[in-house]
Amino acid sequence: MNIDSIELSVGYILNDIAEVIYPSIVVRREATRARGDFAPSDDFPITWPEMKAFLSEFGSRYPHIGDAVLTKNESHIIEIPEPLYDLFLRRIADDAGHSNWLGADGPHYVCVTKHLPDIKRRKSNEIAIAKKSDPEIDDQLRIHAPSLNVLLTLFRKKIDLDSLSWRQLEEVIAELLKTEGYEVELGRGSKDGGADIIAHMSTPTIGCLRTIWQAKHLVGGNKVGLSIIRELADVRNEMNATKGFIVTSSFLTRGALQRVNRDEYQLGKVERPELEQWINRTLCAHQ
Repeated sequence: MNIDSIELSVGYILNDIAEVIYPSIVVRREATRARGDFAPSDDFPITWPEMKAFLSEFGSRYPHIGDAVLTKNESHIIEIPEPLYDLFLRRIADDAGHSNWLGADGPHYVCVTKHLPDIKRRKSNEIAIAKKSDPEIDDQLRIHAPSLNVLLTLFRKKIDLDSLSWRQLEEVIAELLKTEGYEVELGRGSKDGGADIIAHMSTPTIGCLRTIWQAKHLVGGNKVGLSIIRELADVRNEMNATKGFIVTSSFLTRGALQRVNRDEYQLGKVERPELEQWINRTLCAHQ
């Protein structure tokens, strides 16, 4: 009997872990404050020190995954049998209810940003995208969402899109869509049926919208060709989506662009200049 394996980035796994343990963070932060230490406000995203505290406490129970998420960078890919990953997330949920975690008194307790009074100002977004980067603050404010980390990196590098991996580009697009109010499903990176991202939105006037987004990270002057747009159109039809979008770090060929313009009510495109503007606009809105 063959067991299907999935390939996941460390950043993707960290994001899943953060979503699972997030409901417990309010209790833990209350316990942290009761100890006399500073903790971020309850609605602040999980910080890297908090994530590291959890993984240091319980990660050894899952050596294949736990060690990697503590020691590897976010783009590192891990191959995991799918049933094992599902079991891993269920056990993470159980560990999030452990008294050591909730009481912030485990053997590997990590003080949460006690030495960063700036966080008390409650301007987390302003700090996060400050143009003058402080390595110590950066390290303490590394939010779990890998896409946000990539956005901040792009901001400081003046949008160096060519340095992204294909997976990071998908994560950036997903984060940009979330900021615009979409509910986002980010594919696992393989066998996603041609839709890297599925984004839903419901409006009072129009009703439910379902959009699919395909990311193409191209370098060296390569462009998105007509065949890719045809594939996108087919996937949109098969998935009964309202509209399909191609997002690329490059440009579309003339034929591809003509097809998108011809079917503008079903297809859309975001080429490199538009993507750069989208990123800048999103970051500026959160200053």
